[in-house]
Amino acid sequence: MAKRAIQELKEELQKIKEITPWSEIEVNHIYHIPPIISLDRREVMIVDKTDSEAKYIRVDSGENSKEGKMHRTSVFARFLIKKKSF
Repeated sequence: MAKRAIQELKEELQKIKEITPWSEIEVNHIYHIPPIISLDRREVMIVDKTDSEAKYIRVDSGENSKEGKMHRTSVFARFLIKKKSF
């Protein structure tokens, strides 16, 4: 039953407009992803990007150099926020 609830939540989140449009995601920049569904917040550096997916490295504490791939259509891609330097 929990799996169904998570799937329903993912479907609802897919309807939300992207915070940062895919066309504005830049390689070698750091982005924040807030906690979503069952995943903790994270900061990632985009190391490669195509029209359909991006490769990233986790740069937040405890997960340095952990690589991953994100599809343009994923829920997580909708919530990428460029990290600001103050």
